[in-house]
Amino acid sequence: MSVIDVIGKVLVGIAVLLGLPAAGLAVLVGLEEWYTAHALRNLARYRRAAVSGQTAGGQVAPVSGKPCAWWRVAIMQWRHDSEGGEWREVWHRACGDSVAVIGRPGTAPVSAALFEHELRGEGDVTSVLRKSWEDGPDSGGLGVDKLVTLGFVPRDRFQAGYVVETLVPAGIPVVAVGRMKRGVLSRSLWGMGVNGVSTLTLEEVSRRASKQEKETWSMVRGLGVAGLIFLVVGWGLIALAAAYVEK
Repeated sequence: MSVIDVIGKVLVGIAVLLGLPAAGLAVLVGLEEWYTAHALRNLARYRRAAVSGQTAGGQVAPVSGKPCAWWRVAIMQWRHDSEGGEWREVWHRACGDSVAVIGRPGTAPVSAALFEHELRGEGDVTSVLRKSWEDGPDSGGLGVDKLVTLGFVPRDRFQAGYVVETLVPAGIPVVAVGRMKRGVLSRSLWGMGVNGVSTLTLEEVSRRASKQEKETWSMVRGLGVAGLIFLVVGWGLIALAAAYVEK
């Protein structure tokens, strides 16, 4: 086996084992980016709606005492299992299932679950949905004591636990995209498609999605051309080596 033949087979192997699968994966990513960009530009066609504005106020988080647009408190307790155990949520309460967003047409309710997901990964949702209290396992039950004082839980039930409080601050500019369900903007079935909240404008999210789509398809073309070049050159070298052996 000549050196030329070995090089040719290596190039063919690279093209088949690396180049073409990478191009195929890039195509799948490109299709996802195309869908996202197209859906953001044509919300109604994809049965989506958008709400833009600022989160409303009027709520006070019970443990931290911070004013907010929405809050949720949960109690974590240690639960033993076959692998040792873990901290699990055993109780929770929220001020409601939706967050009021004040926009130009008026105030629109947005599902609180939608705030757990960034719209296309754009915008810092952690600045919107944030932990306002987490006293931890070694706190001595300070958060639980607060909930007991407020009458949320009985004193003897959750002493061996700690509290996590999450809230959405008031006055945060957001844009939310989802499906309208009974007058509330919510996530689609199983969370598929374009859903989420961003601190950017809808136009900016759409612009970034279109830019990413173009960059992804450029990568697809580059990988496809590189794989084809490796394949052609590799087969050419193999053929050249075979012809040399015959002579």
